[in-house]
Amino acid sequence: MEELRNLESVKKAEATVELFEYDLPTHTGLVYPTKSYFPVWLIEEDHPAVKAAKEAYKSLFSKDIPVYNWVFSTNGVSVMGLFGIPCIGFGPGREARAHAPNEFVEVEDLAVAAMMYAVIPQIYLQQTK
Repeated sequence: MEELRNLESVKKAEATVELFEYDLPTHTGLVYPTKSYFPVWLIEEDHPAVKAAKEAYKSLFSKDIPVYNWVFSTNGVSVMGLFGIPCIGFGPGREARAHAPNEFVEVEDLAVAAMMYAVIPQIYLQQTK
């Protein structure tokens, strides 16, 4: 939140920054107040997690995997954006279908993701020892 208040444009405009707070109860009645704040994040391509994913894909499928930024939000907003825990985005399906009312995933994409999820941690651990 402070990073928003400290933006030059906010200071110049002498603006007040406030965020909506979600505080609706869950189906169990638990109320967990959360600010409506979704910080963007970027992990560099030379980070060990990215290198491990690229190597995993190459070892499994004998070709390079493209590395790019997703245009939709993920839980990485909290994991990396709020808490600074490095993470990458990798999952089954097509980006164009993600978070859409008619979203679906091909079975083949699920198999690829499962293989990657099994191999990435092994390679990451080897690289970071």
